[in-house]
Amino acid sequence: MAVRNPTRIRALHHGAVPVADLGRAYRFYAQVLGARLERLLNATAQALQRGLPESALLDLGAGVQFGLALQYEPMPCSSGTEGTVWGLRASPSRMGEIAAALQQRSGLTASPPLLPPESAFDTAVAFQDPDANIWVLCRGSDGDPVTLSFANVEATDLVAAEAFYGSVLGLACEARSTDCLAFSVGDRGQWLIARQVARLSPRTNLTKGPHVALEVEAAAFDRLWGALPRREQYWERETDKLPWPEPWTRVAYFYDPFYNRLALIVP
Repeated sequence: MAVRNPTRIRALHHGAVPVADLGRAYRFYAQVLGARLERLLNATAQALQRGLPESALLDLGAGVQFGLALQYEPMPCSSGTEGTVWGLRASPSRMGEIAAALQQRSGLTASPPLLPPESAFDTAVAFQDPDANIWVLCRGSDGDPVTLSFANVEATDLVAAEAFYGSVLGLACEARSTDCLAFSVGDRGQWLIARQVARLSPRTNLTKGPHVALEVEAAAFDRLWGALPRREQYWERETDKLPWPEPWTRVAYFYDPFYNRLALIVP
């Protein structure tokens, strides 16, 4: 499949999901996915006094990182497939291990989200974490490590979604249906999917940490950042600077037309 990406977005790098209890969430991901705690962010007294987003960065293995973003306000309830849905790809044997770990926990299953038939995801296991964040496991090849496969975000207007992700971010729409669009991200078989919803769920409004991070080439960072219409900006002049430390070389946050929170990063 040809991938057309004039803005040089290289990969779906990582993401962060909202959680009400960092310890509880970490235990779940450690037991089910074998995640290891890599570092805590903004866990100092000064950071907490300033209301900066406290989060835990997890290592899922094979260089895959993921974040847990602590929410200071009550978490919205979820009655189904709401908010951002994350996809992972794993070998059949690894999927069996994860499924066995999930079977020991009750009430943690979910229906997979809408996916365009052309995207050919072999989804076998869908589950929720204790904070109702939804994950879908996609079957990979023997020996494949656990890797990020897709991020599936809410959209109330697929025409606006295609204009933003296609024209502004330069991602190619490689698969579509009446209910969703799938954009290829980089050359690692990853996708960013916009799924049609009648109304945005309250979870989409959680901006204290949750996000989808796109890895971009360093040379393209400033050009792409300057073209974004909805940027998260803290300072008047240094428009991509953040008031908290990040483990990446460069990072800046922005929003799509539906206020899904996204990030550009240079590792």
